[in-house]
Amino acid sequence: MWKTERCEINSSSTGITELDGKGATWTADIWDFKVPINQRFILKPGDTFAVYLVGDDAAEMPKSTKVRVVVRDVTNEAAKPILKDCLYQRLKSFSDRNQLVTLEIAQPIVVDSEEHIVVMVNGADAAGTGDTDASASHFKLLTTRERKASW
Repeated sequence: MWKTERCEINSSSTGITELDGKGATWTADIWDFKVPINQRFILKPGDTFAVYLVGDDAAEMPKSTKVRVVVRDVTNEAAKPILKDCLYQRLKSFSDRNQLVTLEIAQPIVVDSEEHIVVMVNGADAAGTGDTDASASHFKLLTTRERKASW
């Protein structure tokens, strides 16, 4: 039996692995959320995503920074975008209903145990000498979780 509830995945959620950026490339997974055993997430078209990014120079990342959110299989290789390459400036609102960004999916996507939800960042910091500092940055994804009810 599954229990369904609204939830938030964020940069401090259990199961998150974080890494700093690698400049203007898509080679770094800033946050990789691995779905825990006995849980699954139902990503829906109305779910919202927001992010605040800080660079190695301790300044906010430039407006030209790009963000992508993908779902990956258990091998963490095959990826399906749920938020395609998007300018960071568009994703900064955490509360203004008129500016919140929703996932770019047409129908619900089930992300099962051991699969991944990954936030990727492409961009250099404001000084142009570094990239994203994951520990100084944060994100949130409001979605639905199903977990096996304990007996």
